[in-house]
Amino acid sequence: SVIKPPKSGNCTILEDNVPIISLNDLKNIINDQNENLERQVKIDKLKEKIDSIVEQGQWDFDDIFKDHNYSNSNSTIFDCVVYFLTGYIAKRLVKKIKCDLCLTCLKTEYGQVSHPAADLVNMKTRRFLSHPNHHLYKIIKMFETSFVKHADSLNIFEETYEDLIANNNFLLKWECS
Repeated sequence: SVIKPPKSGNCTILEDNVPIISLNDLKNIINDQNENLERQVKIDKLKEKIDSIVEQGQWDFDDIFKDHNYSNSNSTIFDCVVYFLTGYIAKRLVKKIKCDLCLTCLKTEYGQVSHPAADLVNMKTRRFLSHPNHHLYKIIKMFETSFVKHADSLNIFEETYEDLIANNNFLLKWECS
């Protein structure tokens, strides 16, 4: 990686006072769009934090965003990103599929959803982001987990298939076919 040394390197962190950007900082900027002056002050504070991170050479994403203060402590960045991408995939599939039964299975939800992984979509949506069907989310998450597990393998596709289909008792049923 260009930004941080590899995890297997012999580097150690000597300082614990790494500047941290909390998600509350980002949420406050996103949610306070009505009060321009107060919003600008928050943006300036965030810019100062980013500048100090750059000046100190603290580029490790995990160190900067160490405090994951999502609304639900069960959510992780991985879950939130997979949920976001699954919503995007579902939205694209709905535009291409003609079968009514398949469309009802892929039906997406708009607005606020209380699923822990929906925090990113709930925070960023302005009625344009969609929440995926729960079953599609579980399938994509299982696929991504299997893919990450075998990403360094030479036979990535075969091992991902074996892990996903064979080992997880994964069964896809298509009602319309």
